[in-house]
Amino acid sequence: MIFIPQRSHKPAMIIELKVKGTPIEVIDQIINKNYVDKVKDYKEILLVGITYNPDSSQNDYKKHQCKIVQYQ
Repeated sequence: MIFIPQRSHKPAMIIELKVKGTPIEVIDQIINKNYVDKVKDYKEILLVGITYNPDSSQNDYKKHQCKIVQYQ
């Protein structure tokens, strides 16, 4: 998902959701698949990687991880 801000002083945001893996792997995927090119005209771009592990134990049911980084 790509969020385009209505105001130019706000950052654009790219969010990728993935089953299994790590949030860093998801952020790497955003970069490697050139999703950033779609918002390259924005001064600030946030990359958000969210993962879900369906194999979590009963105590960790629906465990999610999230990482947010500013693209350089």
